[in-house]
Amino acid sequence: MKKINWDAPVKDSQAVNPYMETLVKETLTLHKVLSKFLPEMTINMIMDPVFNSYREQLGKGFLDVEVKTSAGKSRIGRMVHDIEYLQSRMGKLEGSAGFSQHLLSVVQTKLVAKEAEKTPSSVEPKITPGAVVEKPSEEPPKGSS
Repeated sequence: MKKINWDAPVKDSQAVNPYMETLVKETLTLHKVLSKFLPEMTINMIMDPVFNSYREQLGKGFLDVEVKTSAGKSRIGRMVHDIEYLQSRMGKLEGSAGFSQHLLSVVQTKLVAKEAEKTPSSVEPKITPGAVVEKPSEEPPKGSS
């Protein structure tokens, strides 16, 4: 993921990135092979750590992705598309739904941060030159003891 240039234009915005295609393909192959030889409980014991690792590693990877241009920031949707692909292909595997939802929330956090950059901060008041700013009184209001 670090090698992907998220700022570069893409030919097909709906195309899934190769890293996600490979991850999904290899995971489905692993699950298919395990299913042929092992009971379901054992498969779940193997796949749970795999999905937890995906959750941690991909989540960290998505958080660490830096986009430097406004075009790149608008392409955060590519990340969402990758996660939706992962969810559509692996969503039926037991234990996979939780980590894909986590990844979506990580990317949504990036989208919220991107939107916050566009709007001016409403926390800091605008002060015009020459304006008098009164400091709030530290005395308790009259009539209260």
